[in-house]
Amino acid sequence: DALEPDTLIGIEIGPEVPSAEGPKVSDGVARFAARTYAPLRVEDQSCERSDPCDPDRSLSVWFNNALDPESIDVADIGISPEIPGSRISVRWNEIDIQGATKGNTVYEV
Repeated sequence: DALEPDTLIGIEIGPEVPSAEGPKVSDGVARFAARTYAPLRVEDQSCERSDPCDPDRSLSVWFNNALDPESIDVADIGISPEIPGSRISVRWNEIDIQGATKGNTVYEV
C-alpha cells in the first residue's frame, strides 16, 4: 500500500535483531522518525508584481519537493507570451527559464 503524503512515520527495529557478522543479537530497540513527501506545490517564484524583474532576467519557480529532471520534458512547459530563444532547466526543486524577457510583461508558466 502507498503511504499517505506528508505523514510522520515512526520506525522501530528490534529488539533481538540478528547480526550478519556473528551469533549476537541487538539489545534494544532502535527508533527512527521520517516524513513522507507532501504533495507537490509551488513555494515561491521570482518576478512577482510586488517585486518585478528587470528585462532579460531569468524567471524561476521553486517547489516544496525535489523534482526529477528525467521525468520532466521541458518541451511540455508552456510560457505565455513566448520568450524567443528561451532555455529551460530543471534542477533540484527549481525550474529556471532564461531568455530575452521584456519589461512590463506578465509571463504565465
